[in-house]
Amino acid sequence: MWVRKKFPDFHPNSIIEPTCGAGNFLCGAGTAFPEAKKLLGIEVNSEYFKALKNNLLVNGLSEKTILKNLSFFDLERNDVLKDCETPILIIGNPPWVTNSSIGRVKGTNLPDKSNVDKISGLNALTGMSNFDISEPILTECFKWVEDCYGVVSMLCKTSVARKVLKKHWANQSRIENYLVKLSAKRYFDVSVDACLLTVRYGNCHASNQCHVFDEFESSEPETKFGYNDGVLLSNLSNLAKVKKLRGTDKIYRWRTG
Repeated sequence: MWVRKKFPDFHPNSIIEPTCGAGNFLCGAGTAFPEAKKLLGIEVNSEYFKALKNNLLVNGLSEKTILKNLSFFDLERNDVLKDCETPILIIGNPPWVTNSSIGRVKGTNLPDKSNVDKISGLNALTGMSNFDISEPILTECFKWVEDCYGVVSMLCKTSVARKVLKKHWANQSRIENYLVKLSAKRYFDVSVDACLLTVRYGNCHASNQCHVFDEFESSEPETKFGYNDGVLLSNLSNLAKVKKLRGTDKIYRWRTG
């Protein structure tokens, strides 16, 4: 398992999967980390919830698992964490759909509407208010562990991973993170850039960069992207070559009259 490979000193007492489906991730993590005292699974779909129960039973994990048949967006942070001992591992594969897609099928598994990104009215009307559901899920999961020792490891679109990391770097969050490229066409038959994003809070070497691995077997990162002077840079390795082209920090403004 990637988390154990990158953080061999990490031994979770609690494992959480916020959008379980049939529970393949939760069962896999429970088996990979048998020392975990508690597993928590959340799934809104009733059919998946039945399969989740059976999957846990087959894998011998039922006795130490708590299940919640409800929407992720109906969860309260304190209710989720009240019985979870640290370190905490949060894993999963949140939905790869946008809020407008769910709205078109009259789905209700959506976050409360709020303009957290300060989008203007015109931009909202022309499409910028459309976002991937995995984005608020990842953001909320990061909040669950930001004040404790924990790891979040999620499959998501690469664009979502970059956007969420940029927000945390801008807020000077102390995180250590890695990204592994994933062939979404091979595994899910969809044409989109995807990845496994793994972030550790607490007991880590914080930095404003993310190492990108070409595959799970890679021992060294292929490249790295990060945050510098308020800008998200796609390749930090090229920063030194082009930094002089950016000019001085002084900003000149035109005057009229």
